[in-house]
Parts: sequence; structure tokens; C-alpha cells
Amino acid sequence: MQSIVEEYNATNGKNITITAEENAWNGGAYVEDMYVAVAGGGGPDISTFRFSGASMYYNGGYLCNLTDYVNQWEGKSTISDSIWNAISQSTATEGEYYCMPWTYETLYVYYRPSMFAELGIEVPKTYEEFMAAIQKCTRDTNGDGVTDVYGLALRGPGGQESWYYFLNANGATFDDLTSPEAIKGMEAFKSIYTNGWAPATAPSDGYSEIMAEFKSGAAAMVIHHVGSHKGMIETFGDDVAAFTLPKSEAGYQWDALTDTDLIVLSSTKNPEACFDFATFMSNGKGQEMWFEGTGKSDMNTTITAREDFQNNPFLQVCLEGMDHAGTFPFTPYASAFISTTWAQTTQQILLGEISVEDGMATYQKALFGE
Repeated sequence: MQSIVEEYNATNGKNITITAEENAWNGGAYVEDMYVAVAGGGGPDISTFRFSGASMYYNGGYLCNLTDYVNQWEGKSTISDSIWNAISQSTATEGEYYCMPWTYETLYVYYRPSMFAELGIEVPKTYEEFMAAIQKCTRDTNGDGVTDVYGLALRGPGGQESWYYFLNANGATFDDLTSPEAIKGMEAFKSIYTNGWAPATAPSDGYSEIMAEFKSGAAAMVIHHVGSHKGMIETFGDDVAAFTLPKSEAGYQWDALTDTDLIVLSSTKNPEACFDFATFMSNGKGQEMWFEGTGKSDMNTTITAREDFQNNPFLQVCLEGMDHAGTFPFTPYASAFISTTWAQTTQQILLGEISVEDGMATYQKALFGE
């Protein structure tokens, strides 16, 4: 990131200097931590962001309205209308934009083709086949009576988006997380852990842990996105592939539109300079450098037309999920739900400390304030 900022400072030709400070994402808590600083009169001029915090910041009056800048920007048309719509929806302001695009991806499932071949497993085409593959891949390979390969590296903190996939596959929607369908979906999610198809540490496993489990061979599959594909190739070479989260036999299918956006804080004295840097990051040289370094992008037309994008199978699987990708509801409580409540409640459910029904009621109240 620092090299991208250095490139902007050296080439913008407008005497604009950006000073970048990097902070840990911390499972989404960064958005809330920054909110405290901003509400206290501090905070940056421009920042990376997530949709989940947009309602909270907008209601506090802390976001700069970028609508006029965006509508006059020639790069607007290179970004999908669905992304601009999601940006408007994040603040419930139709046709207005308080965020700028930077990075979007969908979730998918990494797997080892050699392992699937050894077990006679075809790439799952349905949710039901996916669950069956998770079970079949769970094995005691040396006969000592202890599982040493788990079907899925199940994520605790930060795993809320893959969690909702399992709920939706059973017919649940965000309209009511206490519905019979939502409870059924949570039971299915919980069963991956209680059946021993995921490591015993799953309730507390974050990103680093699930990556280590998959790369070490202790887990046969892991749900993540294109941001980790370069590391997968470095580890496995050709023996790693991905498939999109499959629809259920009943036709339910959901994927997460995982976003990292840019916001300009309303307290800034330099909104034009901030917006100029945002365009550099959204579809300028900064976006190109980000894509080349990470494989991640905002899917603008310049990036998707590149040969290295077209020939990358992981990026193509990422695109498969776009037509049914969605976001968590844009409520004032979403950021706290994601960073705190979801992980705590999910851990309690998986460990049997509370019932599924009580847990779903906690989710409902935490996400919607009801």
C-alpha cells in the first residue's frame, strides 16, 4: 500500500501529498474504533471502509457526500451499476454516493483436486453435495482413531458471510433470523462442527488459522476469496482449485459481496484532493498496482479486460458469484454485529452453551435492534 501512495504522490501533478497510516482490520472492529476517533473530532481525511459501517457514519454526519464528484467523474461508467447501487443502499440515499469503490470479491471454496480424485468426489454442484463432500473428506488417514483431515476449515471470528450462506441454502432470509428456515440453516452450520467435520478450534479460528489448516492439509476445503489465491498457488502449485458456493436443490443461492471501499470524512478541509486520490485508487494507476500485487480489484472494465484477469481461473470463479451476491442489511447495528456479536454468539452456539433458538434471537436483536 505504501508503494501505491508513493506513486500517487510522485505523479499526481497537483501538489497533493497523501500520508498513509496502516491499521489492523481486526475483524471489522477498525470501523468502530475509527468512529470513536472521528466522533471525538479526530480521524483521517480519507479512509478504507466497509459498507457495514456506512449507516452509522452517515447518521452521525461524518461522511462527505461525493455525489457531485462521482457524477462528473469520467471513470464512473467503468464501475458496475450494481456496485453504485450497493453504495447508495448502504446509506439509504438513492442516487447519492458516500463511498468510492476500491475492492470487491465474492466467496468461493478452495479445494485440492488430488484429494477429491483420491476420494472419488466430483466438484459439488449443489449445497447438498457440498455438505456430503465435507463429510466424506473428514478422515483418519493413519488409522490411529483420531481425525487428521477435516472436511472444512470452519471460520469463527470474521466468518459471518460464509455462515449466512448455510442459512440461505436452507431457505432463510435476513427478514427473520428466527424463522424455522433460519434455525434449520443454523443447525446445519452447527453440525459441521458437532459432527467433527471441522477442527475443534473452529469457534475461535480466524483467518490465519483456517488458512494454516488448509495449507497444512489438516482441512480439505476452506471458504475464502480471491485475495488469498496467490498464496494458495505458492503452496500447492497446480493442486489447488476453487468452486463457487453452490445453490441448494431447492434453488437457494447466496454469496457475499465482500467490499473494501473508500470514504472521505466530512471534517476534511481537502475534499477535492481526497476524491482525486480515491479515483486513483478506484480506476487509476493505484487500482492497477493493487490488482497486480494482490489479484483484488473493484472489477472495473479496464481490469476485467486484462489478459491476466481473463486467464485467471480463480478470478473467473469470483465472477460466477457476482450475479447472486449480496450484502448484510445496512442497519445502524451492522458493524457491531459483525465485529462483536456474531462471533461471540456463534461460539456459544457451537459449544452448546446456548440453544440454536436463543442464539438466532440474539442475532436478530443485535442486527436489527429488535
